[in-house]
Amino acid sequence: MLEILYRDDWLVAIHKPSGLLVHRSPIAAHEERFAVQLLRDQLGRRVYPAHRLDRGTSGVLLFALDRDVARTLAQRFESQAVDKRYLAVVRGHPPEHGLIDHALVRRLDAVEIRRGKGAGARDMLPEDEDEDDSDATEVPEPLAQPARTRFRRLATVELPHAVDRYPTSRYALVELFPETGRRHQLRRHLKHIAHPIIGDATYGKGRHNRLFQALFGSQRLLLACTRLALAHPVTERPLEIEAPLAEDFAAVLAALGWQTAQRNTFEAESRLTAARGPAPERHPSHDTPGKTMNPLLQVRQHGQQIWLDNLSRTLLEEGHLARLVADDGVAGVTTNPAIFHKAISGGRYYEDDLATLKQQPLSAEARYEALVIPDVQRACDLLAPLHRDSGGSAGYVSLEVSPALAHDADGTVAAGLRLKAAVDRANLLIKVPATQAGLVAIERLIGEGVSVNVTLMFSLAHCEAVGEAYLRGLARLRAAGGDLGGVMSVASLFLSRVDTLVDKLLEERGGDQLALRGRSAVAMARLAYEAWQARFHGAGFEDLAAAGARPQFMLWASTGTKNPAYSDLLYVEPLIGADTINTLPDATLDALRDHGRIASTLEEDVEQAAAHFTALAAAGIDLVAVGERLQQEGLAQFEQAFAGLLELTA
Repeated sequence: MLEILYRDDWLVAIHKPSGLLVHRSPIAAHEERFAVQLLRDQLGRRVYPAHRLDRGTSGVLLFALDRDVARTLAQRFESQAVDKRYLAVVRGHPPEHGLIDHALVRRLDAVEIRRGKGAGARDMLPEDEDEDDSDATEVPEPLAQPARTRFRRLATVELPHAVDRYPTSRYALVELFPETGRRHQLRRHLKHIAHPIIGDATYGKGRHNRLFQALFGSQRLLLACTRLALAHPVTERPLEIEAPLAEDFAAVLAALGWQTAQRNTFEAESRLTAARGPAPERHPSHDTPGKTMNPLLQVRQHGQQIWLDNLSRTLLEEGHLARLVADDGVAGVTTNPAIFHKAISGGRYYEDDLATLKQQPLSAEARYEALVIPDVQRACDLLAPLHRDSGGSAGYVSLEVSPALAHDADGTVAAGLRLKAAVDRANLLIKVPATQAGLVAIERLIGEGVSVNVTLMFSLAHCEAVGEAYLRGLARLRAAGGDLGGVMSVASLFLSRVDTLVDKLLEERGGDQLALRGRSAVAMARLAYEAWQARFHGAGFEDLAAAGARPQFMLWASTGTKNPAYSDLLYVEPLIGADTINTLPDATLDALRDHGRIASTLEEDVEQAAAHFTALAAAGIDLVAVGERLQQEGLAQFEQAFAGLLELTA
């Protein structure tokens, strides 16, 4: 018999157990028990579900007792006039609170596809979570629908059990407040921020799910709808319906020592509800009411990581990098010879070590590496918890091979392997330039299981060549029996230098073509992202993804605006999108924190970007040639900086 949480003449709410489908579904044709049928038999009358829950989700499930009330409830859910609260156990330690504002494409299950239900079709009723699609083939519709979920972290734990590459495993209890109702919204949103729900066979991580099965006997999705609050569809009086956690869910929390967090949360929600009624105010950010959310933290909730394009002993010794990671959510660090030249030549923390090294019979390059490798290791250690909690998708530090090896594939591979061993950190990226020799080295390094940051990319042609080199490297690694999930790669597309050169060429031509200035780099990035989606989210990557491979992330580099007439966030605000990275110099990072306007913008105006490229071609500007010229100039600048470094350490 189903547990009744609430009943009157128009409504009934049950406590749905995990594992029970809401209604009969061809997806699970073998199932014989459904909430609609069981409740109908229990009450002796027809019932109409107002929303849906996953088969694995337990908690409050609301029904209407006649069609008119069902229609009114459907409108309330559709207009987001129902406040919903969920509890979930997730992998890792997410921020204390936040807003996930990430659009989701409508996904069709296998039955809908067979029935010819096309893109853009809607369900009959609004939904929080639909029935289990774990065996479904998913087909995205062309347009994503807005989707927003607020969350708050309630408790954390670190278990002494090795999963992935770490000796311990972190988990958290979170409460979730979906502000929209898309299919599998909560599960997809938690996956999107790299904190998937435990027990989720479709969007989660099997190794963590199996750990909970082994430790706690948990065979379920650890997600529960614990509260619905709305105006009654007939009387319009405030109505709040709560469900206790199911015994199997509560047993896991008890084993993790989270009973107090769970109890305090229910008590706090009850006090808040009594004071404010059934529809709590939604604040525009996840910070304290009245306080503007840090734009650097907002960016992460759109699926983009912010990295710092800088590293020095001053940043480490004086705690500045630690504060950027803790307070601003900085998720990685990039370096290059120019950055280290500036750090060593002007940093007082290097003087004693450099003097000692000069007393040893070492080459200038060996002394340089002896100075910077400890800094890279410390930065890696600082970011290691993020690297672990994200499952290896964030928390990286880059170290570049010598620019003198730019046209030496064998030398680059040897240097990459040597630096990887010397740093000895799982979250190290070896930086390799996207030269012809570099492409060969990238393929070979990936094939050896070395994570790579590809640098000095200035064109769509570079992006294509680098993406293909990464895929060939993954194929090598797979053929050798390597761990595809242990490799990370980012493709660093340089932006501001493209505008600087293209603007100069446009100014030489004059006339109407001057109107094209300042738009080429952003257009290039948007077109590169479109091609990246086709390469890494299409059928061609499915086989490698199934074997555990990650897509190669697009990284926006050279993002400090060089033309003072342009916005200081020209290469930040228009390029915010999922599964991307933007590495910022200090001044640009400060500007973003101070006055950044955050929205998912990367997929906007792609047609205009293509039209801009067409206009540049009509003006006689060859962007492939522009890219090659800029790459050669970039190499020369890095070689000059590296030579300066060797002079310092000679």
